[in-house]
Amino acid sequence: METKRQIRQEILSRRDAVSESERARMSEAIFQGILELPEFRAAEQVLMFAGYGSEPDTLPWIQECIHMGKRVFCPRVIGEVMEFYEIKALTELVSGYKGIQEPLPDEQKKYSPMPQDFMLVPGTVFDREGNRIGYGKGFYDRYLSDVFCRETAAVAFSLQLVEKGRIPVEATDRKMKCIVTELETIRI
Repeated sequence: METKRQIRQEILSRRDAVSESERARMSEAIFQGILELPEFRAAEQVLMFAGYGSEPDTLPWIQECIHMGKRVFCPRVIGEVMEFYEIKALTELVSGYKGIQEPLPDEQKKYSPMPQDFMLVPGTVFDREGNRIGYGKGFYDRYLSDVFCRETAAVAFSLQLVEKGRIPVEATDRKMKCIVTELETIRI
């Protein structure tokens, strides 16, 4: 059986091969899919990540959510822990863990859950059952185990989807409730 690491490497090499212009086009299509989600529209607070490397470009999404009047929270990694902090502008993001754009830690801006919050989750590989392979450190799985966020959506390019049963599932893995790609929204 393949390991998560082997599957991750295969899919990341595919994702890394996508041109910048194609990635921008697909990122915009994914965001249009997110905008159509009733749970996103209902949310006053949105937990988002700043896209890194060949991930979908989420900076325009963050900007648009702020413009829409939503409270936007982005993650910051401190040691082995990930916390979310509110930002009101992209200029509040600085280079952090592995060069990823993160907010500065500020207890006054720390995320406090509310019932209709919505979280976008990154990853490297997904299947149609909501299983996900992240980057190997377990930050999102741990965070979703510790902090209740009812509405979660993974965002990915369609090339990151694999067939059912290919992703090895562990007890600590958290399933996504939906996956939005540039081609479709998959409800789990």
